[in-house]
Amino acid sequence: MLSDTNDEDVILCRIISKIWKTSYDVEVIPSASNGLLVASVIRVQKIAALAKTSIIRSIGQINTNERTRVYKAFHAILAA
Repeated sequence: MLSDTNDEDVILCRIISKIWKTSYDVEVIPSASNGLLVASVIRVQKIAALAKTSIIRSIGQINTNERTRVYKAFHAILAA
């Protein structure tokens, strides 16, 4: 999740298991804390707003290093 402004929606990035290698993709290795089963990619350029009522559950969280890479990629999109 990129942002939760305490209303009915959250801003998210797509996470997929097909590995892409653009400057806006952040690779994530499976771990107990993130809940992923296979290596995946956070596609930072694939941003969406989603109603909180559509979210069934959270599988986990990315670590600080991965979060920093997501924020850097997001800022790169805004600067482009």
